Parts: sequence; C-alpha cells; structure tokens
Amino acid sequence: VGRLDDVTHQFVELVSASRADPDPFWQINGLGYEAIGALILGRVERARETAERALRVAGALGNPECTQWALHCLGRVLVGDEPIAACAAFEEAMAVADQVGSRLGRALNLSEWVAAKRKLDAVHDAASGLVELFALLGLTGMRSLLSTALRETAYVLHDLGDDDTASAALLARKDLPSMPAVQETDDDLLDALQ
Repeated sequence: VGRLDDVTHQFVELVSASRADPDPFWQINGLGYEAIGALILGRVERARETAERALRVAGALGNPECTQWALHCLGRVLVGDEPIAACAAFEEAMAVADQVGSRLGRALNLSEWVAAKRKLDAVHDAASGLVELFALLGLTGMRSLLSTALRETAYVLHDLGDDDTASAALLARKDLPSMPAVQETDDDLLDALQ
C-alpha cells in the first residue's frame, strides 16, 4: 500500500513481541527474523550471535521446525564469509525438514544452498539443486522462492555459457515478489548478459 516508512516499526514490534513470548517456538521465530534483519542492515556479528542463540533455544526445545528455521537463519548469516559452513547449515536444515516432511522448509533451505554452491563455483551442484527446487516449488507454490530460483538459474546458465537462456530466466522473474536479498542485485549479471 506504499507505506514503507511503517515497515521498520512493524518489523521491530513483531520481533520484540516474538522474543518476549513465553513460548520458545515464538522466541526462536523472533530471533530468526532479528538475525536476518541485522544481516540486511549489515550488522553481521549481531546477526550471527542472534542466529546462534536461536539455534541454542531450538536445540533445547527439540522442535524440528524451529531447528530448521534456526539453521536456515545461521546459514544465511554465514554465507557471506563462510559459504562452506553455510552450505553445511542449509544441508542440516534440509535434513531436519525432511524428518517432518516439510517441503517448504526444504525448499527454503535448498534455495539458499543453491546460491551458496554457485558462489563456491560448484555450478553443477547448484544446477542439480535447482532441478529439485523447481519440483518442490511446483508443490509449494511459493512465488518469492520461484523468483529466487529463476535468478539463480540465470546465474548458473551464465556460468555455463548460455546467456540467451539466462536472459530468459531473468525476464521470467518479472512481476514475481523477491525474497530480501543481502547486498546482492542482478545488475552485474544484467551487464554481463547485454
């Protein structure tokens, strides 16, 4: 509705209310969003501390959904400086999601794993992950993850030398919502494709 100035206040309220909730499920949820918010704001150390705290609380709770969420958040924090550790966190999160049959949890973590693998120049791993991700997205219907998958597809195709199809993948993202990206845009890839 165009009220972007209200977003920060509402986000802080959501995180604060979640962290203050006596139910550890909601605390972990709030800590995860706080970690991602801190990461987006460039506060990497705070993001890591918060994600690790979420993982400790999740471990004590023993709830698989909370554990996969905390691992997902930790992976997102680690991907910038420690992409191998981030991949391990996403892989562990996917294994936990699989234990409870969470297609959404698997897709969320697979999406980030694919991006991390691509950044590690493991293009064929990323491509294989994308095949699985598109199958999962056909089942879950998450349009924001579809946007991310198409962006990653464009990068992988570019890395494999198929710029025409990479351009088509980027064009297919038109009008799809995007997940919050941490210091990454498509500008470099668009320049390379032109």
